[in-house]
Amino acid sequence: MCHPPLVLLLKMCSFRARFVAKASPNCQRRFLARCLDFVTAVTKEASLREDSCTLPIDSYMTLRRETCGVQPYYALIEYAHGLDLPEEVFENHVFIRLYWLGVELVGLTNVGILSLSMPV
Repeated sequence: MCHPPLVLLLKMCSFRARFVAKASPNCQRRFLARCLDFVTAVTKEASLREDSCTLPIDSYMTLRRETCGVQPYYALIEYAHGLDLPEEVFENHVFIRLYWLGVELVGLTNVGILSLSMPV
């Protein structure tokens, strides 16, 4: 039986090979950029938590949009459906609004679920 980190590494390598083979260059670029944004935001959140810093609601929501992990999934949806959305789509003001509303919906739902007390 494989050691759990090795299993994870093998799965990540398998995903990467399939993703690079089938995803468009635009999709790959967006996925990588959003993953980097996510890691940067989670690092910032960890630092704020370590410093016992409580953000005002507007700043918290801005950070939550980045830390909820939704944005990389948009690129995965594009990949799963074999789409190659042009950059003009991501510059459209209606698309941008819907994009962020989707991020907020998931981000707020996850906060609510994770904040609930779990029965022991």
